[in-house]
This record gives sequence, structure tokens and C-alpha cells, in this order.
Amino acid sequence: MKYMIDEDLSVGLSMRQETFYTEYKSFESDGIYLFKQQPNFTTFSIVSEYKLVDYDNLSVLGGVAMGLNKGGYVLRPSVGLQYQAYHNLAFHVGLEYSHFWFGHQNRINSARKYGFYYGLSFQL
Repeated sequence: MKYMIDEDLSVGLSMRQETFYTEYKSFESDGIYLFKQQPNFTTFSIVSEYKLVDYDNLSVLGGVAMGLNKGGYVLRPSVGLQYQAYHNLAFHVGLEYSHFWFGHQNRINSARKYGFYYGLSFQL
């Protein structure tokens, strides 16, 4: 859900269910363990999106989301296209990069992934 600040800038909130492949070491009294997991998180984010280029019904968008989940923090920049089909209906496609930071035994670890998104937006 986003709110239009002006015709080029929108801000809002996002909630998504996602997984990150994580690989990290744990130092225990009986040795070093390597953990490989793919935990499933619900991530809540603050998002902003800006129209970089606007040509007729097609716009190039740049965005960033900053969020958190039970495991840690997520930063998610993105770039995409928006096609305005009607006054209040648009189609979106784009690419995003997600970087997830989490802690284990007072050490900061991270995982990253790339994604493709698509969808519809309705303006009320």
C-alpha cells in the first residue's frame, strides 16, 4: 500500500513472505559448525518509489525498501517499468536486489538475492 506524495513520488508500507538462503558458522565448545538454512520470514518494510522517466503511459521507476523481520534487517533497492493502462489501473514489472543482515553469536552475517516482480496497482 502506497500514498502518492506528488505525481512522481510515493511512499508506503509493504509486507511479504520470503526466504533467504543463509550460510554461517557457529563456534561451540566442541567445534565449529557450518549452518546452511533457508528460513521463511514475514518482512515488514517502509517503501518509497520515484518516477525517474515518464513518457506517455510508460514510466521508469526506482525504489527502495527498508524492512525487518524476525531474523534481522532487509534493504531492497529496485528498478522497474509501469504501464498506465487506464486512469486508475497500472501494470508493473521490475528487478530487485535484497540484502538481509542477521546476527548469530554476536557476529553480523548477511545473505543476498535478486528477484523479478510483476503486478497490478489500483489507484483509489
